[in-house]
Amino acid sequence: MEVKPLITDKIHDTLGIIGGMGSMACEYLFNEIIENTYAENDRDHLDIIIVNHASMPDRTEAIIADETDEIVYKLYRDFKFLVQSGADKIVIPCNTSHVFIKKVFAFLKGMDNITGSEYFLDMIDGVLKNLNGAGDVYLWATDGTVMSGVYEERLADVGVSLHLPEKLEQELVMKVIYDYIKKGKTPPEEDIKILERKVFSGDARSVILGCTELSMLKKSGLLSDEIRYIDPIEIIAKEAITQCGARVK
Repeated sequence: MEVKPLITDKIHDTLGIIGGMGSMACEYLFNEIIENTYAENDRDHLDIIIVNHASMPDRTEAIIADETDEIVYKLYRDFKFLVQSGADKIVIPCNTSHVFIKKVFAFLKGMDNITGSEYFLDMIDGVLKNLNGAGDVYLWATDGTVMSGVYEERLADVGVSLHLPEKLEQELVMKVIYDYIKKGKTPPEEDIKILERKVFSGDARSVILGCTELSMLKKSGLLSDEIRYIDPIEIIAKEAITQCGARVK
């Protein structure tokens, strides 16, 4: 069945979001876009189409098991749906899903002759553009993102040294993400302080919040002001506003 554009009377370009990974991260991105858009009336805001694909398989589990075909195909279908529905730019508020994007692009090109890169706003590229002399940086992310090397490789290309948590700290990062934030709970302050002490013990004073659930910690009051936290969601929200032709506050 042919999908017709959902929005035809555009003022700005239409933004598409593939969300649900997790749903609160998708909500956080939506709110960041609304809060950071300069608007004097309703029509100054962006038209946004959201596919909240909460039933998407767990990305980290798929990477560890080397069983990523289902995720790639579902991301491809969501991406295609958004393009056919009239999205001009597309964001995926899930760092780990960026591991699969080249395969998604290959599907789009081979099956539908769609050039995915013309639509996609890449969160990791956004981070690279906003490091602003951060020097050495630390990464808090899922096991899947860490194992994939998706941040490590791209930061190395721009001469930035990336520090990764050791085994116990990485287990704590995963605990914060899966046992607390994904369940709608606030993580214990002491868990965050343990992770921050590891940062203070090294050369880095910047941390990439490399999981969209971790982005929500910025508004929790738990994070130290002495560390620069780089939030991919905040960055891509402002990029989406600009790329779609609206104004950032």
